[in-house]
Amino acid sequence: MKILHCCLSCFYIDNYSYQENLLPIINMKHGHEVSIIASTETFTREGKLGYVSPAEYNSAEGIKITRVPYRKILPGVVMKKIRSYKGVYSLISSFSPDIIMFHGIPAYELITVVKYIKEHPNVKLYVDSHEDFNNSATNFVSKFLLHELFYRKVIKRCLPYINKIFYITAETKEFISKEYRIPENMMEFYPLGGEIILADERLEWRRKIRKELGIDDATIVLMHSGKLDVLKRTDVIIEGLNKVQSDKVLLLIAGTVPPENARLKQIINGSKKTKWLGWLNAEELRHYLCASDIYIQPGGQSATAQNAMCCGLPVMLYPHKSYVALCRENVMWVKDEADIYKAISELLEKPHLLRKLGDASVQLAESVLDYNVLASKIEK
Repeated sequence: MKILHCCLSCFYIDNYSYQENLLPIINMKHGHEVSIIASTETFTREGKLGYVSPAEYNSAEGIKITRVPYRKILPGVVMKKIRSYKGVYSLISSFSPDIIMFHGIPAYELITVVKYIKEHPNVKLYVDSHEDFNNSATNFVSKFLLHELFYRKVIKRCLPYINKIFYITAETKEFISKEYRIPENMMEFYPLGGEIILADERLEWRRKIRKELGIDDATIVLMHSGKLDVLKRTDVIIEGLNKVQSDKVLLLIAGTVPPENARLKQIINGSKKTKWLGWLNAEELRHYLCASDIYIQPGGQSATAQNAMCCGLPVMLYPHKSYVALCRENVMWVKDEADIYKAISELLEKPHLLRKLGDASVQLAESVLDYNVLASKIEK
């Protein structure tokens, strides 16, 4: 079959391990012909929002990616919120998909996709949503004018032609139910996932990376990554870690530090228990996850937590509603530096807990988070 992924509601970042990157790759591995239509919105290496020129190129895996420009009906800042683009219908028609996956529900361009569906009723349309009250509708203009007045009308118009609307978290379900009034029977849980890394490969990368970094097997290695803004609370991790007396614990940090959080670099450099890795691509990040013992994320939510579970890692997470619903026996809940200190101290006293927690992560990943399983849901 031909599967088209539309990444027109937000950014699309090449060579990352976000859902928009991995799902098309898995679809292709399953034998389908895949294409991506994406906005020009991306992230710079400094972790800031940026834009690239419209272009047509292939990903490293051979998937055709077409970056389309915004229409110029209104000022650019407005069009980037409305999310209307040039040439999308023509691109859909030329690819002639059997299935369309539209990533991120709030976009005017959904109307263009539905126009194609009306003319080709055998084509299936799936839409997912990543929005919640933490990242969307955070002020009056956004909530009432953009989401409730504009996006709600767009979605209502398109709803009869959508096969299923996927939500990635419990918070997302709450958001789209309230803001867009999506009926319960149209929604399905579709978490951010990852690629399962088998035990032999995990062990191989564990040995290789630890040897390169000079880390013995007795040292408990925590991994933390992403766009390290204030909400990521990386400083809280380091503060909790610095209180631990043992020298058999190390925090690996990968990602980018935005200018507004520049003080974090001093905090990282000032701790003997941290090692800065800089920016890593998706494959490199998986390798370092395999070399670690636990992934820690006491701030905002990130797909890396699910990627870590797919690498067999237990997780230390802030108890967001979605994580509480997803995780069971594979998690240690941490809200502040005291919780982090307590959790690390417990692992040092009871290192066997890492195996127990890790086994639970493997079970969860294989049953719920595996992108092979998730991709199959849209390939039917």
